[in-house]
Amino acid sequence: MHYLFLDESYSATPSGTTVTVAAWTVEQTAFDAYVSRNRRLYRAPLMDSINSMLEALGAWALIARGSFENGTYRIGERDSTDDIGDMARADNVWSQCVIFATGMLIKELIRQNVDVDIIDIYHDPKTLKHDHADALAGTLRGIVVSLAKQFTSDRKIPVMENLSIRRVEAIGKPTKPAPTQYQLGIRVADRLCAASQKNWGQAYSRIVHRDMSDLVRRTVQQFDGKPFSSD
Repeated sequence: MHYLFLDESYSATPSGTTVTVAAWTVEQTAFDAYVSRNRRLYRAPLMDSINSMLEALGAWALIARGSFENGTYRIGERDSTDDIGDMARADNVWSQCVIFATGMLIKELIRQNVDVDIIDIYHDPKTLKHDHADALAGTLRGIVVSLAKQFTSDRKIPVMENLSIRRVEAIGKPTKPAPTQYQLGIRVADRLCAASQKNWGQAYSRIVHRDMSDLVRRTVQQFDGKPFSSD
């Protein structure tokens, strides 16, 4: 069983918004044992230290960035689907970024021949309505898992045959001096987001960078009546 931790950061300019999502995944027992020995998971310089921690744990991280013009990322805009009655455009973009970042990280695990069965996903809290949160979890458990299995099956790669996503859970920020292991995991993702601003694209053995701007833009533009294939 694996944990997958997620966090995001935002950078706004007059012309648009950049969303950065950091996701990393680690085998449960390895992470629990590591945390019990070492409550401070990293030191400066951050990226090098986190990469060393990932190596020690046999873990992988992905930092995905999406840059969106104001015409796509419209503050105050509302979207809806058949199963989501109403959601903020900003929350819609966030959920699409989470979906693509998760899928990209799973694809990287496949590329590295890492076999995973059950994944529990933990992320920083978002003020999503219940139907939106349910739809997000459903997409991760359904479409993302199905595409991963199809990808490995088509290429006869012997991993992910039993892949499933069990939990998709928001974890609140620490209110006590001693955070839980889930809060520590999300804190690592938070630090990856922050450190990536100065280290974007730099090569690390266990951290990969991906641009998801076009995929998310094409997905979100469908809410404006444009097909995914339209430029």
